Amino acid sequence: MKEYKTLTVKDRWFGEGITAAKIQELLTEEVQNGWELVSISNLAKPASFRIFRDTLLLVFKKDK
Repeated sequence: MKEYKTLTVKDRWFGEGITAAKIQELLTEEVQNGWELVSISNLAKPASFRIFRDTLLLVFKKDK
């Protein structure tokens, strides 16, 4: 039987946004805890004035 976990990573209005380093840090932490990455989806949505905010949805799984 599998167990699933979802995490979201959101950009910030006045920050550096979503970086490869942030994603790598998150992935490394989850893998060390026994989770396997299943998928990543970009859930970009309009914020205002034709500006899109990025939100990544990460899905992990592991054996129960």
